[in-house]
Amino acid sequence: TPRRVRWGFCISRLRGLLRFGLPLSGGLAATQWEAGVSAALIGAGRGPVVLGYYRKARASSTMAIRHLVWSVTDVLFPCMAGRDPRSPEMREGFLKVVRTVTLLTWPACVGLAAVADLFMVGVYGGKWLPAVALLRLLCVLAMLFAVQHQLRTMLWAFGRTAQVMRISVVAMVVSWVGVWVGIQAGGVFGATVALAVVGGAQFAAFSGCVLRMTGVAMRAYLLAFL
Repeated sequence: TPRRVRWGFCISRLRGLLRFGLPLSGGLAATQWEAGVSAALIGAGRGPVVLGYYRKARASSTMAIRHLVWSVTDVLFPCMAGRDPRSPEMREGFLKVVRTVTLLTWPACVGLAAVADLFMVGVYGGKWLPAVALLRLLCVLAMLFAVQHQLRTMLWAFGRTAQVMRISVVAMVVSWVGVWVGIQAGGVFGATVALAVVGGAQFAAFSGCVLRMTGVAMRAYLLAFL
């Protein structure tokens, strides 16, 4: 006989889902708003041509890591969800993820930064040459983003969505202020420097959260990048 599914409604389970899901959605929204509003501030402050240079450089800086990062993330969340973060398996898994992502993405980012001028002219044409300096700086940010994406996924898997949202919201607001100040002080390059500084601080915050949860020593964490 076919299985009969009965409709039901449980307030306690709904509360648990909302406690996990609402901060998750809030953190993702903050990440999207940060990028969109930052680009809008650059366009408003320096015009559409400069905004075009920035957007082309930002898209190119993540080209080498985008699919590699997402592939690891798709596997990482179900592997770590609901597990004890201080177990030996999770500690070793955390360090293995850092080593793997670094090995896959950092050489590509360094290589792209080294040949940024040849890449921009050869792929897009000579008119995009002003975006080379931005691309080199954003390649450094992309190196941090490749690992940071995995750190955020680990925190989600361990149920710390509210913590991720708080860090993301603070980074969003600070990045907007930094972009505006950077535009006034150094144009689009100053705004990009501000974004890189905020990105580095956000990476440090996520790293600290995961290290405290797993109990992994800072020395072991730093050695994983090597």
